[in-house]
Amino acid sequence: MNISTTINWVPLENLSERKPNEINCCDFMHMGAVGDINLYKSIATRRYINIDTDGGYWSYHNGEYYQIDEGTALRRVN
Repeated sequence: MNISTTINWVPLENLSERKPNEINCCDFMHMGAVGDINLYKSIATRRYINIDTDGGYWSYHNGEYYQIDEGTALRRVN
């Protein structure tokens, strides 16, 4: 698994525009990307929200990424 260090805030910014009461980009660090999946880490909770370039949400478990819905992604990061 190769992790890219190219920073892409667009997926998180798009989410923040749609959910301004739940997500503030200033509360996250961009930790890299695996393929098209951008890894954002919450400064407060230290949990990740992983968003691909098409706006899909992903969870990492046992060495693999699997797709999850937006509600699950938001619950896990907060």
